[in-house]
Amino acid sequence: MGNPSLPLISIVIPCFNEEPGLAALFSSLEQAFAAREDYAYEVIVVDDGSSDGTLAWLRQKREQVDYLQVLSLSRNFGSHAAVQAGFRVARGDAVTILGADLQDPPELITRLADSWREGNPMVWALRKTRRDPLLKRLVSWFAHRLFAWLTALEIPAEGVELFLADRRVVDAVTAARWRNCSILMAFFWAGFPSSTVHYEKVSRSQGRSKWTLRGKVRLFVDMTVGFSSRPMRLISGLGLLCALGGFAYATLIVGRWATGKGAPIEGWSSLMVVTLIMGGLILVSLGVLGEYLYRNLEESRERPTYIVGEHLPARRDPNPSA
Repeated sequence: MGNPSLPLISIVIPCFNEEPGLAALFSSLEQAFAAREDYAYEVIVVDDGSSDGTLAWLRQKREQVDYLQVLSLSRNFGSHAAVQAGFRVARGDAVTILGADLQDPPELITRLADSWREGNPMVWALRKTRRDPLLKRLVSWFAHRLFAWLTALEIPAEGVELFLADRRVVDAVTAARWRNCSILMAFFWAGFPSSTVHYEKVSRSQGRSKWTLRGKVRLFVDMTVGFSSRPMRLISGLGLLCALGGFAYATLIVGRWATGKGAPIEGWSSLMVVTLIMGGLILVSLGVLGEYLYRNLEESRERPTYIVGEHLPARRDPNPSA
């Protein structure tokens, strides 16, 4: 679906075992394309090591349409690595991401593109409301607030899962290697001028979410360690506070001894409480430092963020004049 006179929008879609919903996904995409013919489109689907028929379905679909690129990673590297892979082969004047579950409507892409054409190099899509259970919303709100405080990045409390970036922004961000990191936060960190578009997120209609609590916690740790040194400074402050408390208590004991009042005899229970608390703080501190050291080790190994097992380019260049 190319026209050299129209702005080209690249749509990157990471997939992991999404075969049941792919037909509905492409049907919705084609409806969105037909509704707005003032843009040219290419779709880059990155199969992130699926174990079902996702890749076979995509190969067949590529024979039917001329706007589809398919990347197949050698194994499951995670959605953020899959997005990076798609961004590095995208050829559009602007690039966006889209979930395969259709919770973010494809029609939103043209709204983002309209804002981009007004001169905004970054356009973020923010949800108007969250329909999640109350507990999940509270946890999400707290996590966003905590991460914003730890990293000093201005991140909307609503959460961001979709954006559109200008070509020069994509080139600048993808020039770096982002290991164990959120690609969304990489674009926030880049700090280009941005605008926002609000939308309603819908419920997943096919399959089930692959986004587990364990994955969310791991991503939170990766993002915090990747964009902030504040946890290490907090450890230093906590250690100093404990040392000052111990010094003050020691001074109190010496003072009581010097004045003849004697030092109180501590019981076994209080001694164990102090030992367990201090031991726990030490282990937590070592764990935080270990997270930073591990990431330095990963960087020194210079392993690729992902490995492409197969690349099926689009059957026609979406912008032959480029």
